[in-house]
Amino acid sequence: MAILVDLAQLKRVKEVEWRRKITWQEIREKTGLGFGTIGQFLAEDSGRKLKRVDLANLDKICKYFGVPSGLPVPFFIFVDDSPSPDTEVPNQVTRETFAKTDAGQELVHCRDATEMFERLGI
Repeated sequence: MAILVDLAQLKRVKEVEWRRKITWQEIREKTGLGFGTIGQFLAEDSGRKLKRVDLANLDKICKYFGVPSGLPVPFFIFVDDSPSPDTEVPNQVTRETFAKTDAGQELVHCRDATEMFERLGI
């Protein structure tokens, strides 16, 4: 089992949502966290396995990015890393989706979580 974490992906999504550039310096200043602490949440290529997390630091990052209470943390990904020949993470569809969203394509903007769930039919 592994938890992959990719704060950079959430940062890119929020830059599109907020329609402005977000710097790591800004995140550091607004959360009070050091670069080393923030670096724990940054992924390289397919993600970094998270060994442990300080919940107070996670709370500060979630509050800064406006993660709604009651929703999963959007930059954590559970991966069953036991050997399986037919499992590729992230898979091709996910990689293509990331490429499109990073390029600002096929994005859907919602006012809030309620509208998002309504659009998804959940």
